[in-house]
Amino acid sequence: MTDKSQCRADTLEELRRNARTTGETGIFEEEDIRAIDDPVEAVAWIEQRQATMAKWAAENASPDDVAPDDDPAKTIHLTEDERDWLAGFLPELVPPSE
Repeated sequence: MTDKSQCRADTLEELRRNARTTGETGIFEEEDIRAIDDPVEAVAWIEQRQATMAKWAAENASPDDVAPDDDPAKTIHLTEDERDWLAGFLPELVPPSE
């Protein structure tokens, strides 16, 4: 497991441990994690991010990021930036060592 993966796994385990322990806020306060008061405000960044990314993509489009016209998956084609972003959320797939 890489250092980044181990750090992420440790953080998730600590969050889970704190979530199971009622009454103790521990890491939640340290990491500034709290309940959402205003759901609209909490997700407003998504629309701003999409607009910013669309503008950036239009300015920085390259032929490599465009799916060919005959590509059957053209409507769902992920750019390299989208694949990189998605990789941050997916667990690293490492086969178990024997």
